[in-house]
Formats: sequence, C-alpha cells, structure tokens
Amino acid sequence: MSRVLVVEDNEADVELLRLSFSPAVAKSMHVRRDVASAWQWLREQWDQHGVRPRLVLLDLNLPGRSGYELLDALKGDAKLREVPVVVLSSSANRDHVRQALAEGANSYVCKPVEFDKFRESIAALEAFWLGAAYCLETGG
Repeated sequence: MSRVLVVEDNEADVELLRLSFSPAVAKSMHVRRDVASAWQWLREQWDQHGVRPRLVLLDLNLPGRSGYELLDALKGDAKLREVPVVVLSSSANRDHVRQALAEGANSYVCKPVEFDKFRESIAALEAFWLGAAYCLETGG
C-alpha cells in the first residue's frame, strides 16, 4: 500500500488532496500539520516499524518551523534521505523553488487554483512518484 505523508496545515488543501488522489492513495495518506509532528511520525515509523513513506508532500509555509527545516532534516538523515519529497506550494516564487530544490526536494509543484487543474497535477504526481519512479526504485 502506498504510504504518503502530507505535511500541510490548510484543511481545504488536505481535502483537495483526498479528492484528487486515487482512493487507495487517499486512504493511505497520513497528515501532519507542522514540522515537529511530521518529524516525530517519520522517526516513529522508521524506529518502531522499519517503515518509510513512499512519498512526502510538503508545504513550506507551516506554523512554527518552516517546511525547509523538515526538508533539511529528512535529507540529512541517512535512513530517510531516500524518501522522495515533493514540495506542494502556492508560491511560484523562483527563489522558493530554487531553495527547495537546492535543499534536496525531488520536485516542486505549484498548487493550481482551479480544481480540475489541481486534480490533474495530483494525478500526474501520483502516476510518476507512486508509479513510474517507484518501479524504477524497486526494479519492478
């Protein structure tokens, strides 16, 4: 089963993701609202169960610490650095994109405003990161 960690504090965006992912992926979503709870969940999953998510969707503007801090922690951890991180942000600022990619994000997706375009973006993201890219990683 796909395990997707969504780090997003906006409930409307979380609901849009649930509606946009396939039912199996939507069911496997684990949502955390801030960096501290996301990091705790990641560490618990690995330390207690030896499990990593197949994908992390990360908003950058979170309460408390920024998404960049979680990105740095993930990419700096030998056990978790291989987990793909896709920044899903409403910001199209080139500096934000450059910084996220420089800090190790695997991709940066601007949240489309229109629902149909949002759904298309999430379907493409799912097809690649939980389909083609995962097959390449596992050899299957």
